[in-house]
Amino acid sequence: MSQLSTPNRTDAQREASRKNGAQSKGPVTPQGKARSAANGSKRSAPRRQAIQLVDFLLATEDPSLFDEVLEDHIELLRPTHVIEQDIVRDIARIRWLIERAQRVQTALIRREYYRHILLATYRDDQEKMDLAIARAIDGSAHHYLDTVLRRERRDYFRCLRELERLRKSP
Repeated sequence: MSQLSTPNRTDAQREASRKNGAQSKGPVTPQGKARSAANGSKRSAPRRQAIQLVDFLLATEDPSLFDEVLEDHIELLRPTHVIEQDIVRDIARIRWLIERAQRVQTALIRREYYRHILLATYRDDQEKMDLAIARAIDGSAHHYLDTVLRRERRDYFRCLRELERLRKSP
């Protein structure tokens, strides 16, 4: 018995696992194929291929806009090896998610603002905006977005600290 096998498994179970593994056809999705293709490469792969995985984009979001954000972060942070590249990709992804959440918050406030314009008259535009913000903040969507923003900002700065720590270590 090898050190890697668990003592609770029978020979029949191990044989069944071997047969099932032999039937594998490999990755099917484009993301899985890209990950699999990068498995053996370390420094030889182009930096862009090693960094880019954009499966978090919504159907309505333009991947080329994320590419610009990613390229800006690559240019600014200049990753020197695969681990730094992964951290820079995470930083760009988190920045994208923060900007998305901010756009949604703005849309919620705008919706409430126009709803107030249609429903009543106010002394001035500032009063309409104040009420729209108050109403948008009162909703559960705002609380959810606020939680997302706090988490993503925390992760953003955690990644930056990790990159800095890596660069200081010998």
